Amino acid sequence: WRTDDLTVRVYDDLINTAHQAEFCDVMGEVFFDLREPRAMRAWQRKMRGRFEAISLIDELIWRLSEAD
Repeated sequence: WRTDDLTVRVYDDLINTAHQAEFCDVMGEVFFDLREPRAMRAWQRKMRGRFEAISLIDELIWRLSEAD
């Protein structure tokens, strides 16, 4: 993971929402064997397009809200 990785931020936001007793939608869960990092890397490659879309949506929301 990189510190600027959007995935970390999305996960952190989800955890914060859960701890604040707010409702939040879960899009799915994926479980990985910690002794098998290749499985997670394969899943990340498979999800790359979705991660890029989330990043673009996040950037769009930021730009649209800059006027506030």
